[in-house]
This record gives sequence, structure tokens and C-alpha cells, in this order.
Amino acid sequence: MQPVTLQDFASRWIRYREGEGRLQKTTLERDWSLLRGQILPAFGQKALVQLTAEDVRNFYASLCQELNRRTGIPQLHTARRAGAVLHKMLEDAVNLGLLSNNPARRVPLVKPAETSARPYSLEEITTLIRSTRDDFKPFVLVSILTGARFGEARELRWHDVDLERGFVYVRRQRPTHEPTVVRAPKRGIVRAVEMMDPVRTVLTSLPGGSPDDLIFPAAGGGPIDPSYFRRYVWTPALARSGLRLKPHEMRDIFVSLLIAFGEDIMRIARQTGHRNLAVFFSHYAHEIRRTSGTLSRTETYDRLMAAYHTSVEPANLGYVSVSQAAKLLGVSWGWLFELIRRGRLPAVRQGRVLLIPRDRLKEVGLPRAFRKHAAGKGSNEIPVR
Repeated sequence: MQPVTLQDFASRWIRYREGEGRLQKTTLERDWSLLRGQILPAFGQKALVQLTAEDVRNFYASLCQELNRRTGIPQLHTARRAGAVLHKMLEDAVNLGLLSNNPARRVPLVKPAETSARPYSLEEITTLIRSTRDDFKPFVLVSILTGARFGEARELRWHDVDLERGFVYVRRQRPTHEPTVVRAPKRGIVRAVEMMDPVRTVLTSLPGGSPDDLIFPAAGGGPIDPSYFRRYVWTPALARSGLRLKPHEMRDIFVSLLIAFGEDIMRIARQTGHRNLAVFFSHYAHEIRRTSGTLSRTETYDRLMAAYHTSVEPANLGYVSVSQAAKLLGVSWGWLFELIRRGRLPAVRQGRVLLIPRDRLKEVGLPRAFRKHAAGKGSNEIPVR
């Protein structure tokens, strides 16, 4: 009988885990990526029964020495995840009777240093809200002041809001990479978040709907699209404000505010869904020591609402995307990038998105090759519609 190789078993194992339905699609994709990128190149053709603890130890040690190409720092998080995937896969092989013992069982996995959340100033928070598109300000403000993850906030429905008792219930999420799937929040923890005054004010000002309706539907109905939000809402807001934040940091801002209000730590952990207080303290200890009790709720709420009511008119948005700039100038994307390359048009990069200052479009003088296509033969003026 042909011995089972690790590669053969890995394919069966990942399909089995997918069939269980307990793991999110992103988790399965991450595990399969680690198998293909790290584990199978090292052990793929080796028979399961030939794998030894020394093989696993040497493999893990080599992973810990690999450096990140961009930062030059050892990729300890990747090494630990790959080691955990290998351990779990071999443990399942033992349970299925393919191995007598798990060679990875006694190989210790290094624990990377915990990353600490940085404190967010009230000025940063109000600047972010002030710079957000008017039609998305309710979504951003409620996300910040409830600590809801992006997938949780876009699945909030009116029956999750209890205005009488003053709670917002986070009961479900719609994962970013699985737009048709709705499941329980991370780790299955349903949370009751105390409703801050600005949240109550914003929610009562919205049109409302039936209990099962989404609180923040997209313009065409249905939940907000993550790609649209990042490209047309979040990135332009960062460009206008000069901040460097990621959408998931809205949850850290929520914790930062509660700590600055001097809120009880156990009360904060209940609202964020942190069951393990040791993890919570390791992430926020520095912030607790430095900022606890430094903000007044009344003053903070007033400043948040003042930022919320500061209108950002579409005509005055400081930056436009590449596609918007190409339409306004009447040129193709390729010609637009050529303008940027020649230094005729400045561009700002926010993450993977390239933004162009709107006010500079009127000043662009197109080279001769562009004129006929863009604004008519002999014209050097580009009308900005």
C-alpha cells in the first residue's frame, strides 16, 4: 500500500475543514495559503509516517529566521500561524489513525510580542468625522461609538436598537469576503453596547424602517459594499483630513474613548466582547495608564456632534479618484497616468488608491497628443464638468 504523503492528506484535510462549516472563508484561505507557501514546499512529498519531531523543529526554526521583504523583521506571526496549522493537521491525522503520535506536539511555538493600541486624540476623531462624506457620517459615527466591526456595523438592523433601555445589540456580521453570508459575530459573542448620546441622536434622526430593515443600507439597497466604502468614502476622508487610519481602527477608537472617560475596564471588555482580560490588558495597558479619565463626556459629545454637523459638499471634495479624474478631463486611464508620469498632474497615494487634487484639474495643460481627444483640436483648456 502506497504511504500517504503530507500533500495528499493536506488536500483532504482542507476539504474536510471546509465541509465542517465552522471556519470562516478567510480563515480557510489563510490556512491553505500557509500550506501552499510554507508547509508543502518543505514536506509535501514526504510520507506522514516518516515525519519526525526534528523535521518539524528545523522547519519551524527556518521560518522564524525568514525576514519580511519590506521591513527586514523576522516574520514571527507567520511562522507561528504556519506551525499551528501543521500541528492541527497532524493532530487530525492522529485522530484518523494515520499517525500514532503527533511529531509537532512537543515543538514550542514562539509567541510574538503583543502590539499595543495607540491612544487617539479627540482632535483626530473629530477631524475624521468632519472629513467624511455627509451620507456616510451616520455609519462612521455609530461604528466608532459602538465599537462595531465593519461587517457588524453594516448588518445592524432596527430591531438591534433599544432606544428605551439605551442599548445597541451586535448580533451578527457579514464577512467582507463572503458578501452573501451572515453569521454570528467573531467568536460567537453577542454584545450589548451602551448607547452614547450622539448615537441616540443620530439614530433618531434617520428615516427608520421595519424591524428587519438595515439601519445603513447602500444607495441601491442591500448592505454597504466594503470596496466602495474604502475607495469612495474612507480613502477620500483620509486624504482630506491628513490622517492615516484603517477602518478596523474605529473599534480601537471606541475603546480609546471609553478609557479616556474613565470607564470601568470590566464594563469596557463586556461591550467589546473581550472574554480574555489578559489579552485586553496587553493591548490597552499603555493607554489605560496614560489617558484614563482625561476626557469629559459632555465636552466630547458636543465636539463630536459639531464635527458631525459640519457639511462636506460633494462639489468641495478635495480629491477625486483616477476614474473620476479621467471622466472630468475626458481622457482614458492610460493617458491620465501619462499625465501623472510627466508631472503635469499631482497624485496622492492612500493605501492602494490613487487620488488626484480636484482643484488641479482646471490647471492641467495637456500635451499636443492629448488635446484632440480631450477637448477638441487646438484647445489647451480642459473643461471640468
